[in-house]
Amino acid sequence: MSSYKFFILLLLCPVLLLAQGSPKRLVLIEEFTSATCKPCVDADKVLKVVAKLDSGIIALKYHLNIPSPGDPFYKANPTQNDARGSLYAIPALPASRVNGYRSVDPRDSLGMWNAARLDQQMPYPISMTIKQEVVSGNEMKVTVDVKSDIELKDYILHTAVYTELVKLPNIVTTLTGSNGQTEFASSMMTMLPNEQGSAWNQLPNEQKTISFTYSKGNGELWNSDVNVIAFLQNPRTLEIIQAATSVSNKPGTMISTTLSFPPSIAPVFEALPPQVAISLKAVIGNASGSAITYKDVAINKSERTPSDWKLTITGNQSTFTLNPGEKKEIGIELQRSAEPGIGEVLLSFSETSGKQYNAIPITIVSKESEAFLVMDNASGNVGPFVDAVASPGVKKYIAMNTTEFMQNIEKFTALKRFIWHCADSGRIVKAESDFMLSLADKGVSFLVAGQFITNNMFFDKTPLFDTLGLTYAGYTIRNAQYALNGVQGDTISNGLSLACAPRSYAFYPLKLKDKSNLSVTPILKLSTSVTGDTIGGVRVQRIKNRIVYLGLHPFAITDSAQRRILIDRSLAWLENFTFVPKPALTSSTMMIDFGTVASTSGNTKVCTLSNPGNVETLISSIAISGPDASSFTFQPSNVTKVPAGGSVNITIGFSPSDAGMKNAELRIISSQQGIDPITVQLKGTYVPSSIDEAVASKIYVRIDDRIIITTPFESGFKASILDITGRMLLSGTISCSEYSIEKPASGMYVLEIIPISNMNDVYHYILPIRQ
Repeated sequence: MSSYKFFILLLLCPVLLLAQGSPKRLVLIEEFTSATCKPCVDADKVLKVVAKLDSGIIALKYHLNIPSPGDPFYKANPTQNDARGSLYAIPALPASRVNGYRSVDPRDSLGMWNAARLDQQMPYPISMTIKQEVVSGNEMKVTVDVKSDIELKDYILHTAVYTELVKLPNIVTTLTGSNGQTEFASSMMTMLPNEQGSAWNQLPNEQKTISFTYSKGNGELWNSDVNVIAFLQNPRTLEIIQAATSVSNKPGTMISTTLSFPPSIAPVFEALPPQVAISLKAVIGNASGSAITYKDVAINKSERTPSDWKLTITGNQSTFTLNPGEKKEIGIELQRSAEPGIGEVLLSFSETSGKQYNAIPITIVSKESEAFLVMDNASGNVGPFVDAVASPGVKKYIAMNTTEFMQNIEKFTALKRFIWHCADSGRIVKAESDFMLSLADKGVSFLVAGQFITNNMFFDKTPLFDTLGLTYAGYTIRNAQYALNGVQGDTISNGLSLACAPRSYAFYPLKLKDKSNLSVTPILKLSTSVTGDTIGGVRVQRIKNRIVYLGLHPFAITDSAQRRILIDRSLAWLENFTFVPKPALTSSTMMIDFGTVASTSGNTKVCTLSNPGNVETLISSIAISGPDASSFTFQPSNVTKVPAGGSVNITIGFSPSDAGMKNAELRIISSQQGIDPITVQLKGTYVPSSIDEAVASKIYVRIDDRIIITTPFESGFKASILDITGRMLLSGTISCSEYSIEKPASGMYVLEIIPISNMNDVYHYILPIRQ
């Protein structure tokens, strides 16, 4: 992912005026470390300088089990340390997050200070306090109090107990791979109530309190002052909007000016239909202790805003002075036209001291836009895709950075295609890979291009690389020219001959994992490949979407005309495919006949539900109904969907409680349009029996003009013909072992035989009679 640029004051971050007496925003730096990580020693030194309460910055450290196992703080609490590392997808150490959503190298003191200042200039109107007290012995009670002037919905309150400073003088000899550290500050010991935190919802101007208890440990890891940090985190953006500590000192701040945008509080980023406007106020506030003169106040549309989108400003002055606690309000409205695109309002001003401020209070994207360009590169430019950005109408690719695209994806309801432009140094991390694949599963097609991403995705084992069906060819081309040739007859690359020049990063040739996979088609072949199977790009046709992968920065192609043809054809191939979701549902049978059973334990049979469609089929209900519904059951009872191309087995049970023929129906209903309900007829017959199998095997029944019965019962037996409900139709008794009885009309009957020698034994046989 491209690095975060700190020259922007505000970007998608809620803020409110910090007047005198208003709460300051306490910045939390979460650092990921290990006693076996040598670079973490330098990070620890930097953090000691940066994290100062009088500067409004506090720190909390999580210990992980890398690069070598054995870190004692990790071993003491692996679950909660791993949980925070997984939340941020920490790939390596050292790593840090400033207020959760800003990833900064913990060895970069300037970067962390800049990130902290940005958030202090964007305070939420929330105050938090923590009180820690002894219950008895090592039993402790923690009380967190939160007061908010705004509504908090679906946030998480995390509460962490940490040690101020633990000294482990022997660790350098007892821990294999020790980095030489013997003093460990701000180490998380436990999170309350657990690593999941507490769900937090709060009304405006409401005050809420929550309490926890925990037991302090007695080991050497607890041999320190113990304090508590609490913080409110947005689980969607990961931003920590306010923090507090049980340390008694009053937090300070590093800023003098704040900015807010009522009524939304936050800068607004929306996808809107034509002729709709966004109106808000920009409120500049003096948070210092002396008067400040502000100058060069300018509010303009960004260069990429369509020219006929209308900007209206009220109450603006280019220069004004604010006393401590005073504020200046400026009205801003941006209205889009019928012209699709992306538009922004840029606000800039400075203090007479020379300190400059920049903000983007309003961003509007045309709601009908189908295509987007993600600038996941250090330079933050569109590069070789400039023609795509200039396309007319809804086909115009809307350019934005990775964070903007990922955080606002639910607003882009017309999205059909995107380009992920990594340029030279951009890389695709697992979270981005998962994000792209989730869009692919919704039928969104995309192109990915970058010089470094083959190396990055292969060695990082990124899932997207597997989906592309690729592997690394095992060598690089560095500081040398090379050529890629198109594949004859290919939709995208036919006739292309691409001379390529060296870039800042080497070219990493590719190979197909499975040449028999017809969904993956090479589009660029390395001209020097002896076997012809070393490639530079592929196109992938999946059920729901299409993907084009270029394993190089297109600017490596020296012929601009050939480069433009490659890009235009690639985008045309994506555009010419539209995924039409077609759920479907079939059943392996429409009738299940259990036949005749002689026990209430009954029998089971399987019905298979299949989905030959291209999206999952949702099941709203499965139920058995009919006169004898209680005689039948089905499992599993919680089937809610059938995956595309997949199936689900439903086991039907027949367990009647009384004799006779039973009928019911299994009905499966989908909530999706176009899918008819499925009805499976169920039937079976229960005829009770107490047959002795050894004796029963010696009883013979022959159906001729009459029913002839031969038995081993020398003393005779009683023979009766019953209908399937158990009603007697014919009966007779004989004192020998053989007997014949009149044959009834066509139908299904039960022959009942009772030996005279033991009238408690009853033998039943099914008699299918055909005249």
